[in-house]
Order: sequence, then C-alpha cells, then structure tokens
Amino acid sequence: AKDAVTARRAVIGMIIGVIVVETVLDATAIFGAGLYWSDPGFQAANGTFNTAATETILLTVARHNLPMLFGILLLI
Repeated sequence: AKDAVTARRAVIGMIIGVIVVETVLDATAIFGAGLYWSDPGFQAANGTFNTAATETILLTVARHNLPMLFGILLLI
C-alpha cells in the first residue's frame, strides 16, 4: 500500500467482502438444506441429515436449483 490510509481501506474492504461472501454461502446452504430436507439421498436411517451427504449440498444446489450463471460462479 502507498500509505496507512490505503492499507486500512483495503483491510476494511477485505473484511466486508469476506463477511458478504460467507453470509451468502451460509444462506445458500441453509436454503439448500430446506429444499432437500425430505430427499432420501440426504437422510440417514434415523431421519436426520446424513453428514456425508450434506457436504455436497452446495454443489447440488449450484447444479440443480440456481440459475446457470450463479451456479457456475458458486462452483468456481
């Protein structure tokens, strides 16, 4: 950075960007869990979510439920 003010702005921008990206990813995962709550492929024998299958919920939502552009952006 050229000076302290520029460095401070860059750090603040990075923090805000990380918060926005994490919030969008978390919201997508939560809504995806709601979409696939009753899908047998995501359920364990006791009726709860299968932990191994839930690791792919964002990939499944990106491929099947989001518009193509947003799905591609989420996958890359």
